[in-house]
Amino acid sequence: MKKVFLLITVCILLEFTNVFSQNLGRVRFKNFINQDWYINVNYGSLLFCGDIKQYDFYPVEQERKWGYGVIFGKSFNQTFSLQGQIISGELSGINRNKNQQFDAEILEYSLNAVIDFTDMFCFLLFNKIDNSPKKVKLYSYVGLGYLDFRSIQKTYQEEKFVAAQGYSADGTVKEEMTTELVVPVGIGLNFRLSRALSFNLEASLRSVYSDKLDVSIVPNSSKDKYEYISLGLKYKFNLAKGYKAQL
Repeated sequence: MKKVFLLITVCILLEFTNVFSQNLGRVRFKNFINQDWYINVNYGSLLFCGDIKQYDFYPVEQERKWGYGVIFGKSFNQTFSLQGQIISGELSGINRNKNQQFDAEILEYSLNAVIDFTDMFCFLLFNKIDNSPKKVKLYSYVGLGYLDFRSIQKTYQEEKFVAAQGYSADGTVKEEMTTELVVPVGIGLNFRLSRALSFNLEASLRSVYSDKLDVSIVPNSSKDKYEYISLGLKYKFNLAKGYKAQL
């Protein structure tokens, strides 16, 4: 599955290259390639949503974990961007009533399509398109990727081993991580500090196409999910001198 995902990503990038090289010519294509890249580093809260969870709508203290991420992206215009995202961190869940708990370490990598809704809302509210730099921008994204995880489930009270993913049969030795598909969906606000620098607040729900993340496979239950709420710092740049990044 990893090979399929990488092949699809490469094909998309090659298709973009082919289209723009044919339609825009070499000079404009070179300008397009050089302009409007960005990198974002972020840190935030990770919260599991699945079978092993004390309450449905809010976490107990032990369930809130932390993670960090890196984003590398390319803006095609003021509305659309493509970005690669990596998130690393931990997840945890408990259910005192069922005497269950689990802990997991995760590594997610995905390719996301980003839509900036700022100009759309300006047009709907003021019936005009304003191309001036915006101090605040609203955006959303959806993507596809993979989640590598290593999880272990224990009893909550006695802390006895129950089952594991990415460990040996007795849960004592780390082995290769389990890999599953993940679909991230997020929304955020971007606050402009300067031409090149901004910070963002973002919330996302990341749906895993598996029920293995908490090592609790329940028939007819929904798939596991987790939330990532983060604060990030974004830097825009160009690959060659003489270009100005989009505001």
